[in-house]
Amino acid sequence: FFNVDAAGLRRTVNPAPPADAKAVQRVFLFGGSAMWGDSVRDEHTIPSLLAEQLHQHADAVEVTNFAQLGYVSTQEWIALALELRRGNVPDLVVFFDGANDVGAAAANYQPGVSINEVNRQLEFNLLNDASWGRLFKSCAYNSAIGRLVRGGRGPEWAERQRDEMVARNDERIERHAAALQALPSTATPQQRRQAEKDLRDLDIGREAVAVYRANLRIVQALQKAAGFETLFFWQPTVLDRSQPSVEETAIIGDNAKLQRIWNAAMRTWSEIQAAEAKAPPANPWPQTILLGDVFDRPELAGKSMFFDLVH
Repeated sequence: FFNVDAAGLRRTVNPAPPADAKAVQRVFLFGGSAMWGDSVRDEHTIPSLLAEQLHQHADAVEVTNFAQLGYVSTQEWIALALELRRGNVPDLVVFFDGANDVGAAAANYQPGVSINEVNRQLEFNLLNDASWGRLFKSCAYNSAIGRLVRGGRGPEWAERQRDEMVARNDERIERHAAALQALPSTATPQQRRQAEKDLRDLDIGREAVAVYRANLRIVQALQKAAGFETLFFWQPTVLDRSQPSVEETAIIGDNAKLQRIWNAAMRTWSEIQAAEAKAPPANPWPQTILLGDVFDRPELAGKSMFFDLVH
């Protein structure tokens, strides 16, 4: 049911343009797995459904699905820039983001990196040393037998990555030393740990939005240079649901940390919108359409819209 071409792009079903069409408008869609079409056939991906809707309005449009599983917005604008460098210039570019940007930030305690960044580090460093002796030593050290000898610990690269994450976490907590010191003397150790988590997650959520908006500025520059139009969407997730189903409630309960960071990101968006409404910036940011409330309709209350966090 999933068809991917030689260029690595998911198949989009584009109806034939009207016979009297003078020019075909080209639409590029970018995003992660939700835009790519996780768990749906080619005919039912967002790009294919969009192509069908536009065809019903007699518009001559060719839709291309550039989404990739797990992509964050940084990877998407780079992919767009590479297409523009090839001379492949669209009329409209649509970005469908949010969940992966926040999810990658939550997983790495560091906004702006890819999901499963540890895998990128492993791939980069696998053959980074010309010494075959060191390579064999690393393989033996990280093997199942090597981990058994070392007391069952995980691979060396995983331990190193975990240590880096702990260090980043400690740095965030240090930024809020004054706020933590201001906690009442009666606060229990558990309450203090929860306060640390809340402050850390607030930072991560805010920074994820900041990185995303910085990427929008880059796309804005590309748009100005190449002459296409853009639309930016922040996708809905199960974490946005005001009246989730029983199954969705279980998913939310299993992702408490991500829920805190997602809430921080959404509060950041609210603050940005309020500030810009009060004092519009001289150089406006590209508008991002937030779709978090798209399923908040009475007839959908208590019904399952998601089978996981974002699909």
